[in-house]
Amino acid sequence: MQQDYPVGQSIRRRLDHYYIGLIRFFFSHPVEFKFLGQFYDSPYGVEKRRDKIFAESTNECGNETIKCLFVQGVTDGVIKDLPIVILFSLFIGSIIALTRDHILGFIELDDRLLQRTADACWDAIKR
Repeated sequence: MQQDYPVGQSIRRRLDHYYIGLIRFFFSHPVEFKFLGQFYDSPYGVEKRRDKIFAESTNECGNETIKCLFVQGVTDGVIKDLPIVILFSLFIGSIIALTRDHILGFIELDDRLLQRTADACWDAIKR
C-alpha cells in the first residue's frame, strides 16, 4: 500500500490511494479477503477492529493510516464531522461490498469504474 503513496497530496488523493489499492489487493487475493471477513466477524476480530479504530494515527512503520487521514480531514473541514466508526463504515464497508460482488461475478470493476466508485465514496464523506 505504501508503494507510489501520494505523500503531500490532498487527503482525497491519499484516501483514493488506499481505497483503490485495497480493492485491487483483495481482487488479487480473494482467499485472504474471505479470511479477513471471517476474522473480523469473530470475537477476536471485533476486539482487533476496536483496537485499530481507536489506536494511534500511524502504523507500526510510522506511515499515516486511514484513521489519520479521517482525523486530519475532519480537522481541516474537508471531511464530515462524523464519529470515526461511521467514517470507517462508509469507507471500508463499500470496499468489502464491492470486492465481494466483484469476486462473485456480479460486477466487473475496471480501472474507470473503480475510480468512479472511489469518487462516490469520497462524495459520501466529504464536507
